[in-house]
Amino acid sequence: MTSWLYALTLNAARDLARRSRREAAKAEAYGVLIRAELHAADDRNEALWAAIRQLPDKQREAVLLVYSEGLSHSAAAKMMACAEATISWHIHEAKKRLRRAMRSLEEV
Repeated sequence: MTSWLYALTLNAARDLARRSRREAAKAEAYGVLIRAELHAADDRNEALWAAIRQLPDKQREAVLLVYSEGLSHSAAAKMMACAEATISWHIHEAKKRLRRAMRSLEEV
């Protein structure tokens, strides 16, 4: 009876050790994946800011006022001394340029 109990205990300990190694390997792989995703996100953010810096002045100002400062189109229009429709147009044109710039980076 004791050899049966000993074999059962030994097998349970081995199973636990194997499971622990697998879980540790998964955790390590997941950690590497998360670090890679964070690095990729940082690269995308930097590329986006570089593309924003390349926008024409009025488009860049409109994008920064609306998206960075959180102003409405009407408030941004008052700040830039133009019509609200003009701000909407600048935002629209800026989005098109930024989409193209980001697509071209993804293709590389």
